[in-house]
Amino acid sequence: MNQAMIETGVVESTPATLLADLQELRDNASYRFDRLLDVTAVDRGETLELVYRLHSLQTNRDLVVKASIDPAKPEIVSVSGLWEAALFGEREVQDMFGVVFTGHPDPRPLLAPEDGFGFFPLRKNYKLPGRSGQQAGR
Repeated sequence: MNQAMIETGVVESTPATLLADLQELRDNASYRFDRLLDVTAVDRGETLELVYRLHSLQTNRDLVVKASIDPAKPEIVSVSGLWEAALFGEREVQDMFGVVFTGHPDPRPLLAPEDGFGFFPLRKNYKLPGRSGQQAGR
């Protein structure tokens, strides 16, 4: 783990190393990021960026860990085995962005109907019905 990145408060990870990186941040006595505050995603257009917000009770520090995935194959490992707090956040990201969390123990939709919405509302390619792209109030 790159100490300089941790000092900045933001760590870039990859889908292949995400689980190991997060486990290191949780278990290493030098870091002790023992709480997962949030898991969400951001559609960057070319990539989907998974964002994990961590907190250390021991040092009272926060850290953001990011990992980018291909929106055409939106799949990443579940971190719910490290933190149960990820259970609902991952299901919400699945419903809103279409990200599949491999190894998630309960991948049922959380916000969407059982058969899904048929679209992912927080993806940039989702167009609101009846809107021509104009901003409200114009």
